[in-house]
Amino acid sequence: MPKNAIQPPSPASVAKLVHDLAGPLTVLTLCIPELEKRWGEEEESFTTKGAAKQELLELLELSRLASEEAQAKLRKLRERVEFLELETGE
Repeated sequence: MPKNAIQPPSPASVAKLVHDLAGPLTVLTLCIPELEKRWGEEEESFTTKGAAKQELLELLELSRLASEEAQAKLRKLRERVEFLELETGE
């Protein structure tokens, strides 16, 4: 590989990234259902205008979708780390 070529990340650095992402994603995974539950229970007290209610619902949905997408990517990244560890013996 040429001296200036970008080196692929080591399995250890990828494993650290996976570990660093896991915590925040876990928090999101736990918080979003609780937010949805409380939204349903306290819907009237959350809104003063219909537009505000709709914006909050959209933000909640975007957060849920982002969390699901991040979880899927994290699973793929974990699989890649496991594969690299097997290949390199790290």
